[in-house]
Amino acid sequence: MAHALCLTERQIKIWFQNRRMKLKKEIQAIKELNEQEKQAQAQKAALAAQGHSIEGN
Repeated sequence: MAHALCLTERQIKIWFQNRRMKLKKEIQAIKELNEQEKQAQAQKAALAAQGHSIEGN
């Protein structure tokens, strides 16, 4: 692969390593967003259960 792309084997290894780290960070960011959304939904449900209007009415 390295020869076909005119890159060194080390450059190929680093590219794949960077790709894996980027994917790992993106997955972690998605997990964090999902957790924040769950917390927001739980907070809205708790407020609704207490009789508070979410829109402020």
